[in-house]
Amino acid sequence: QTNWRPPSLSVFERSEHSWQDFGPADAFQPNLGTAVLYGKTQLAVFKLKDGSVFATQNMCPHKQAFVLAQGIASDGEVPKVACPLHKKQFDLSSGKEINGGDLEIVTFEAKVQDGRMMLHLPPRDEVDAVLATDKLRVCSEAPVEEPVFSR
Repeated sequence: QTNWRPPSLSVFERSEHSWQDFGPADAFQPNLGTAVLYGKTQLAVFKLKDGSVFATQNMCPHKQAFVLAQGIASDGEVPKVACPLHKKQFDLSSGKEINGGDLEIVTFEAKVQDGRMMLHLPPRDEVDAVLATDKLRVCSEAPVEEPVFSR
């Protein structure tokens, strides 16, 4: 179990944010997540049936798998996403794990403006310093050997 933790949920609090355009809002299906790339960071964007929109890191902190965009999102009492691997649930507004867990995900403000999906994000290099995919994936650094073929 990796249980990755962000430095804090307010890690980007002092960063200068700007609105970034991620394309037509109609391309984002209701209650389904969409993975988007911002610099070297995978983000998950959710558009719920009630029209509300949210953005989070795409990595589930439980096992550091980049799968939250594939999770089940809902707009019930608390807007949430459930990780498709182990069903950990996260509040899309606060990033906190639901049902008593202590895991957290980083969230970003999102809105639909003039038919476009807009995310309020810090500069790419700041986001990449904390959330870049190549820094967070769990993998072996073993050297790759050339395949050996018998004749």
